[in-house]
Amino acid sequence: MEIIKNRVMTRFSTTCACCLLLLTGSAATAALDTVRPGMPGEPVSLNGKDPVLSLRDAVFLGLTDNSAIRSAYIGRATQKAELRTMESRFAPKLALNSRHVASQNQGEHVSQTEFSPTATLQSEYGTRFSLSWNNQIIQDERGGYTRNDGTSFTVTQPLLRGAGRDVVTAPLRLAQLAEQINRLNLKSTVSNTVTQIISAYHEVLRMQARLRFAREAQTRVRRLLDDSLHMIAAGLDTDRGEIDIERAEAALADRELDVEEAGVRLDASRLGLLRLLGQEPEINVRVVDALDAHHTRVGLAKAQVAAREQQPEYLTRRLASERAAIELAVARDQQQWDVSLVGGASQVRNRSQTWDGTSQSNQSWENYAGVKVDIPFGDT
Repeated sequence: MEIIKNRVMTRFSTTCACCLLLLTGSAATAALDTVRPGMPGEPVSLNGKDPVLSLRDAVFLGLTDNSAIRSAYIGRATQKAELRTMESRFAPKLALNSRHVASQNQGEHVSQTEFSPTATLQSEYGTRFSLSWNNQIIQDERGGYTRNDGTSFTVTQPLLRGAGRDVVTAPLRLAQLAEQINRLNLKSTVSNTVTQIISAYHEVLRMQARLRFAREAQTRVRRLLDDSLHMIAAGLDTDRGEIDIERAEAALADRELDVEEAGVRLDASRLGLLRLLGQEPEINVRVVDALDAHHTRVGLAKAQVAAREQQPEYLTRRLASERAAIELAVARDQQQWDVSLVGGASQVRNRSQTWDGTSQSNQSWENYAGVKVDIPFGDT
């Protein structure tokens, strides 16, 4: 009987795992939200004495209260933020720099105020654009008032290191691959946890049945012992009755030991299930769903196709291989010289005024173009 139950248990767990793989695999390309997972329906409560738990309720509690799943979903918020940060890599950026300094030297008070906003933009081909406006104001008690302001525009195009769309967009593509791997890891965490809950649930169910069978066997042996005692009391077959009594007492002791062992195993399996569900260990929960195994035929070719398309670990390995290829290309690019074309234009305007009313003003333009070369030596 024990062997038959073990086979039923194994087949049922295998069937549940296959069904779970097919169900979760259909949503492999869908985005997983960072909200807390759950199932539709009324909330499950284990309050009260000897609460009854169905398999559906066990899976529901596992999806809502399991610490591993909750931690994985909380981590997804950080992972999504990292992806958004990398996606803004090619968006325009604005930086505001300002400074105000007041100094005094030999009785002379000087104040200097600087304000310099800068806008930068990097294209997917490595071209960097920079537009800045510099404004400086100096007030001197003796020298008067001086203001310098101007606009500068700079364009830098790498030719060797950092040039090309494949290298420039490598950080973004790595972040996108990491996001896919994180989704697969979350899917694997959820599916593995659900599988563990199903296995633990049926282990509790199996231990409950084992305890029930042990108690029934104990009752039968005790009944045989009582019958032998009644026969001796009635004076029937005294010699054989004494032998039967000794055998029945030994068998009863064995059955009592079986009951104790079955009770200990039931408590251990119940604690394992409650741990997966994130519940208090002192809850004396009972499971009620019966074991029901169905034969499922899965061909080798169909199983291989499903594994290639849905198995999280296999897909993670493929993405990791693609990520390694991108990292290798970036590493090779970093070994090249830094050669860039640089060009720009700037306009500077200077204005000054002394305290006696004398003022000066001039304006100048500057255009430039050239090549910048950076050759590192001894950089491993």
